[in-house]
Amino acid sequence: MTLTIDDVQTVTEETELKYVLLLAGPVFGTDETVTTLDVTGTGSVGELTVGLRPWLLTTLQSKEHVNGWYIGCLVTVDEEGTYDTYLSLAMESALWYWDEECVPVSQAREMISATAQD
Repeated sequence: MTLTIDDVQTVTEETELKYVLLLAGPVFGTDETVTTLDVTGTGSVGELTVGLRPWLLTTLQSKEHVNGWYIGCLVTVDEEGTYDTYLSLAMESALWYWDEECVPVSQAREMISATAQD
């Protein structure tokens, strides 16, 4: 499940976008950027987020990554080539262990909620 922050925003050909893969740090603000990919396309943000989760998982599967919580972000890039992942247009999370996803974070939250209600 992709969290789309701003699906109303329309992206034009002039809008520079990136997918950014972060390894979530133990303290707020200590996330580590693992890799980025330039994204092209026009239309709504929702249409451009379709490839975010597949890119996140393919990237994790293609290399050896440490165990942890990874966050894929769709971000806009400014004129200077910088971006802020905390202002992401969309985000996707994965809990990665050894060489596979343990459980999608959205499902983990659902399981925790169901357990708390029992």
